[in-house]
Amino acid sequence: MNGYRLRRVLWLGLPLLFLAGCGTLGSKRPPLVPESRVFRPLDTYESPAARDLAQLLYPSFRKIRQEIQAQFQDHSLRCLEHGFEVVYLNEEGNVPPGYYMQLKFFSVDHRSGSAGFVTQAEQLGARYLPAVFLAMSRDWENIFSPSLTGTVIEYHWKTTIDNRLRCIIRNGDIQRYLNDEMTLQELVDKNWIEGWRGRAKLGRIELNALQPATI
Repeated sequence: MNGYRLRRVLWLGLPLLFLAGCGTLGSKRPPLVPESRVFRPLDTYESPAARDLAQLLYPSFRKIRQEIQAQFQDHSLRCLEHGFEVVYLNEEGNVPPGYYMQLKFFSVDHRSGSAGFVTQAEQLGARYLPAVFLAMSRDWENIFSPSLTGTVIEYHWKTTIDNRLRCIIRNGDIQRYLNDEMTLQELVDKNWIEGWRGRAKLGRIELNALQPATI
């Protein structure tokens, strides 16, 4: 790993100021999902191609989960039930169709406050997107297989309502980011980011100020 990667790892362990609010999530926190229920069962895939890809990626899924647990030992980022799977997507905005690895997480360190959805999403993205990309790098050959077009990363969090941020990203761009050939902001700008606030679909959203601090 180069110096930039090491600084990125150190940054992920630093405290980050989040939204001021009027109370923590408390009882809204979902229980931790056992490993056996994090990964979508192979027998639930209808497509043989998706099932074969999922089987190939099962060791990768476990490595990603282990890395997330190591980075966030306070469980502030949690894997959702059946949150690790393979999906086929048609063309979405500027992102091509194909098979995607899909990862779904719940963030429990946000507080309800006066900040808007986009501000919350920017803070969440700045902290957690680098963490997941770094976890993906643990099994480079399988995760960045030519059979996979990209990765879908969903973050769910609660304020007074349920919120969701969905990032559909080409794997080639994630590789360039991990190789320090692209900034986080450039990566996000080039791909497809959309949000939901409650049941309201916001469509594509622009996230800015995503360059994480380094030391």
